[in-house]
Amino acid sequence: MKAITLAVAAVAVTGCMTLSGCSSKAVAAECGKQTSNQQPVEIRVSSGPRVSSDECVVLPGSRIAWVNDQGNDVQFKLRFKAANPGGQGAPLKVPSQMQNGRFVVNITAMQLPPNERERRFEYDIVANGTPLDPAIIIRK
Repeated sequence: MKAITLAVAAVAVTGCMTLSGCSSKAVAAECGKQTSNQQPVEIRVSSGPRVSSDECVVLPGSRIAWVNDQGNDVQFKLRFKAANPGGQGAPLKVPSQMQNGRFVVNITAMQLPPNERERRFEYDIVANGTPLDPAIIIRK
């Protein structure tokens, strides 16, 4: 399996499980097209697994949601290879949770220190035992 790196700030797994259920009513942006970190980013997960963007650039402090496509009812998990970008003590495996009829994982990218432009983590999305290794890049 090829290893694609994930450039991210340390991120925290949030308790909010869907974009529509969170306090922010901002419309989700496409990867790389955010105008501010208040605009969440949604990555759609389809069967296979496949994702809507193999490489996704987001801003520090952004909420990133991995959400099953409509019609895809397979639970998935994020599996971080060396460290969880959620920070020290965060689990390497983050299972999706059912919310409003879809499986979802939300992670919030924390701010980078002033002297750091980006931080890299490798991860897989695993569904039905099959891994996929896209990249998230959180960059100032």
